[in-house]
Amino acid sequence: MESKKHIKMTSDVVNIINDIEDKFPVDEWIIEKIHIWPLIRLSIFLTLTRTYVLNSDEYLKSRFSKMVKLLKLFENIIRYSFAYLIDYKKNSKFRQSKVIFLNDGVSFQKINNKWYSKFCDPFFDYFKSKNISSIMMTPLGEYFIPRYNPSIFIQPYIDYFRVKSSLISKSKKVWNEQLPEFLIFLDYINNLNISNITLQSIRKQVILISLIADFFKKIFIKVRPSLGMLVSYYGVVGFAFNLACRDFGIPSIDIQHGIQGDLHLAYGSWNKVPETGYELLPTLFWCWSENEAASIYKWSQKVSNWHKPIVGGNLFLNYWLSDNSYLVKCYDKKIEAFKNSLKYSRYIIFTQSHPQGKDVENIIPVIKNSPSCWFWLIRIHPCNLKIRYDVKKLLRRNRLVNCEVDIATDYPLYALFRHSDVHVTEISSSVIEAEIFGVPSVITNKCAVERFTSQIENGWAVLAYTTEDIIKAINYQLEKRCILKQNQKKVLISSKNALEFLTQLILKEGNQDDK
Repeated sequence: MESKKHIKMTSDVVNIINDIEDKFPVDEWIIEKIHIWPLIRLSIFLTLTRTYVLNSDEYLKSRFSKMVKLLKLFENIIRYSFAYLIDYKKNSKFRQSKVIFLNDGVSFQKINNKWYSKFCDPFFDYFKSKNISSIMMTPLGEYFIPRYNPSIFIQPYIDYFRVKSSLISKSKKVWNEQLPEFLIFLDYINNLNISNITLQSIRKQVILISLIADFFKKIFIKVRPSLGMLVSYYGVVGFAFNLACRDFGIPSIDIQHGIQGDLHLAYGSWNKVPETGYELLPTLFWCWSENEAASIYKWSQKVSNWHKPIVGGNLFLNYWLSDNSYLVKCYDKKIEAFKNSLKYSRYIIFTQSHPQGKDVENIIPVIKNSPSCWFWLIRIHPCNLKIRYDVKKLLRRNRLVNCEVDIATDYPLYALFRHSDVHVTEISSSVIEAEIFGVPSVITNKCAVERFTSQIENGWAVLAYTTEDIIKAINYQLEKRCILKQNQKKVLISSKNALEFLTQLILKEGNQDDK
């Protein structure tokens, strides 16, 4: 086994997990009729990546704190009640609909004072234009209100099932299990310092997934959907949604929300898949381009009846590439007015990569030492908008006036890219989207060598790690931007065929239900 001291890059994590797949019959591990390898695989991937590659284990510590969980539970009840009442008119009901959405609860963008689900609402609007009924569910306890489209907050149900699963898993004495060589596997990963993967913890997750899946299936009986769509499937709720769709006999589609490829183990490098696929994985993967689809196709072609990619582009991004849209013109006008009030000549957008905010602290010396003609747009990570106020205090404490947080966080990222000169980030997947808008990037994390190979090779991204080098890299990208844009091959992925495919899929499933 590779020593944990040698885990420096994401590829090291991938090699470890692929080595496990080669050594053990992971595709045969079943608890309560559910293949559990996706649960374990993603847990190993996230744990090793955060601990050794990103050197950030605070998330794991807080996540598994009993006190934090209890406080979060009470907070969610209060926040749910408030959001439900204040935004009452946007509370949807479980009515018959052809499509049912499960968004990720965090990927929202405020547009004209309403919160828009960046990845689900474009589909929701498309289906609405085709007179195809849809319904949307929102998990987690953020409760973004007022909402752009109606939805149903489901976090109180999820919290209830978390409590219930703990009680069931503790009292359950007999388990329906098939786990060849599993105890040997647990010994094998012990050297990697992964303490959160135990037989008991997996059993508890299986119970939780089963409870939530049963909850979704009861909803499906009322709604009678022909298709399920979700964002960021690789969590307990997403796994349960996929399982429910499979049991109900409808396809589930994961909508791409960020970087994928061979090194993202939710999407690439599945070396051992059962003949009938994994119950916890989606049926279809909606991809932004052929590159992401190619990574999925490598492993899914043998099980294409159960899992396969479809290339449909980024619907929300495509919208912002048009100069004719009323909304685009509206934000162009707002941002131009903001820039004219400041009179800086260069605008650098910094996208936060990690919810904890450490990368903002690291960029402070760069802002302090940057030329006086540069203005910084500091964009807070959508998973933790609460730290906005801490970040603003940090900037004030350092007496920085050449930067702004609110507009950078509240305005759509794609609207900001239309007016930015250079993009700086530790390792955000926004590097990919910045390139499409003709904005070169500077990346400050060494792991980017693997994650953004294409952007680094073609010059749209450069690496820099020290304050001095980052400033030099920004200057370099500023000088090179015109040449990059001249040589840029803009390939706009048309969504038309893929959307028509979904429409036909819905109609086909609907006809089968009628029979």
